Amino acid sequence: MSGVNGLTAADFADLVTACNDNFPAEGSFEYLYDSTIPRNFEMLGRLAKDKLVLRGGEYISDYVVYRENGTAQFVLPGQVTQPSITNVMKKVTIPWCHVNAHYSMVNEELRANVKPEAMVNIIKPRRASTQVDMATMIEKQWIGAYDSTDSKKPLTLSYWGVPITAAQVTTGTTLNGAFQGGLGVTGATDIGGIDPSSATYARWRNWNAESSNSAGEFTLDDAERLGRMFDNLNFDTVPQVDDLKKPVYDNRRIYVNYTTKLSMERRAAAQNDNIGADLAKYQNSTMFRGYPLVWLNQLDTYSAMWGYYPTIVTNWAYGQMVVREGVYFREEAFAGDRFQHDMTTVHMDLDYQLRCTNRQQFVGVLSYVAAG
Repeated sequence: MSGVNGLTAADFADLVTACNDNFPAEGSFEYLYDSTIPRNFEMLGRLAKDKLVLRGGEYISDYVVYRENGTAQFVLPGQVTQPSITNVMKKVTIPWCHVNAHYSMVNEELRANVKPEAMVNIIKPRRASTQVDMATMIEKQWIGAYDSTDSKKPLTLSYWGVPITAAQVTTGTTLNGAFQGGLGVTGATDIGGIDPSSATYARWRNWNAESSNSAGEFTLDDAERLGRMFDNLNFDTVPQVDDLKKPVYDNRRIYVNYTTKLSMERRAAAQNDNIGADLAKYQNSTMFRGYPLVWLNQLDTYSAMWGYYPTIVTNWAYGQMVVREGVYFREEAFAGDRFQHDMTTVHMDLDYQLRCTNRQQFVGVLSYVAAG
C-alpha cells in the first residue's frame, strides 16, 4: 500500500504503534538534541518575559533623540534672546517579521485510538518538536547574518551592531575602541531608516574595538578594551531630567565564543590580580565587571559580520523583542480540504522583531579582523 503523497503501509503501522499507550512518547524528547541547536535560548527568554506587545500596524515606528536641543547659551541680564523651534527627533522604521510552523494528523490516527490519553501521547511530541523548531530558527537567526535582500527575515543583532573594520584597524587610531560601527556588512544603506555614516546621525553608531589576539586568547589589552567599552556604554542620568531615570538602563549580557570563554576562565582561576579585579569568579561563573559570560555556540564559527572570536556586550534596556498583539505563538487548527479531507493541521504563528532605540548604548563588539 502506497501513495504519491499518502501513507505507506509502514507509515501507517508506525502510527498505530505510536497510538498504543504501551509506548508513550510523552516526556521523552532527548531525540531533539542536536549540536547545532543553541545552548542558550536568549531570544525566547526575552520573548517570554521582556517582550513589548504592540497592536497592528504595517511597521514598528520609534522616534529617537539624535542630538541636544542646541539652544543653551550664556546670557547677560536683560540680553535679547531669539527663540526657535528645534527638531531633535528622527524616526526609526522597523518591519514586522512573521514565523509559521505546523504539525498535522490524519483521521486514521484518531480511529486507531481507543483511549483519549493515547492521543495525548501523539500530539505532545509533535507540538513540542514544532515549538522547538520555531524556537531554534528564531534563536539562530537573531545572532546570524542580516540579509537586506530578503524581506522575510527578521532584523538581527548584526544589523544593529557591527564589528571594527579592517580599514579602521589599519589606521591604528581607533582599534582600542570608538563609536564607529556604521553600516558594516549588512548590505543596507541605512539602519532602521537612519544613515549612521552621516555626520548628522553619528550618534547612531555602536561601539567596537579589535581583539588583540587572533587565536581568541584573552589578554590584558582585551581586558582594557572591554573595560573601555563598558565605560563608554555607561550613561549617568542628568539629575534634573526625570524622563531619563526610568527604566533603569542596566540590563547587560556578555556573549562570548567558547575559545575566549575558556581563556577568560583560566585567567580568572590563576590570575592573582595579574589582569586586575575586573575578571573574577562568582558561584562557579566567570564574570567581567559583575556580569557573567554567556556562551553562544553560534559565535564559535567565523563569520564576516562578527570577525574572529567575538565578544558582544548588549544592554537590553535599549533593545527589545517586539511582538504583535494576538500573534504570539498563536495556534489554530484547520480541518482537511477536498484534496486532503482526512487531515487536520495545527498552525503556529508569531509576529515579532528585534528593535533598538539607541545603538550607542545597545551593543558593543570586540573581535579580531585582519588589517586591510
